[in-house]
Amino acid sequence: MGWWGEGDDMIYVDGEDSPSLHGTGSEDYFSDAWGMRESQSLFYGCPLQEEDFQAGSKATVYRFHLPDPIPFTKSIRVSIEHGHANDRSDYYSSVAYWYQTEPHDPFPPLPPVDRRLPFALEGPSNFVFPEWTEAREEGRSVFEDRAAGVRVSAPRLASSLTSFYDGQGSRYPLLRTDGAAEGWEMELRFPVRRSAIAIRSSSTSSRPPAQATSTSSGRRRPRRAERPGSRSWERSRATRGSPGSLP
Repeated sequence: MGWWGEGDDMIYVDGEDSPSLHGTGSEDYFSDAWGMRESQSLFYGCPLQEEDFQAGSKATVYRFHLPDPIPFTKSIRVSIEHGHANDRSDYYSSVAYWYQTEPHDPFPPLPPVDRRLPFALEGPSNFVFPEWTEAREEGRSVFEDRAAGVRVSAPRLASSLTSFYDGQGSRYPLLRTDGAAEGWEMELRFPVRRSAIAIRSSSTSSRPPAQATSTSSGRRRPRRAERPGSRSWERSRATRGSPGSLP
C-alpha cells in the first residue's frame, strides 16, 4: 500500500467516459514531488502535512486553476484516487469554488449539512492519558502507569503522537509497536471494577417463565423463578455462560 500522494487526478470534460486530463499523482497535482512539504503560494500550497504518516495523520492542500483554467461547455467532473488505484481508505473532504454569471438554470440542491462536514475530531473525553514510565524487560519494551494500574508490554514499543489535537493545538500522545512481526504479542493490563461488568436487567417488570417443582404428594406445582437482577438469578446466568456473564 502506498501513500495518499500516489492517487491520480482525473478530470472528465463534457461527459467523457475516459478523462482527457489524467495526472500522475496527487503530490504532482498540488505542485510538489517526493512527498508533500508545508508551503503556501498564490495558486497552490500545503498549509498542513503531518509528516509522521501515522494512522489518522492529516494533510491540507489546495490548488486554484486561475492560471490554467479547464474549459467545458456541458459538464466537468474532477476526481482524485484514494492512493494508487484506490488502494487506501483514507477520509477525504473537499471544497470547490464555483463562480457563475447570470442568468443560469437552477442549481441542484446541496447535500444536507451532515453530509458536507469533514471527518469529525474526537474530543478529549474519548481518550485516556496515562502517565507513562518507560522500562525494559528481557526482550520486551514496557510502559507503566503505576498509579493508575495500567501496563503495556510488547517486543518493541515507541511513544508517538496521534492526529487528534487538544484545545491548545498540541497532539494527543499514543504508544505504537515498531517492526511488529508474525508471532509477536502485545499485553495490555488495566484495572476493571467488578460492578462495571456485572449483569443487570434493564427492566424489573419482566420475569422468567414459571418452573414446575414436585411436592411430597407427587403433585407438581409452579414455582416462580428468581426475578432478573437478583443475586441468585445473576449467578445462574453466569453459570450458563451467557454472553457478557462473569466467569
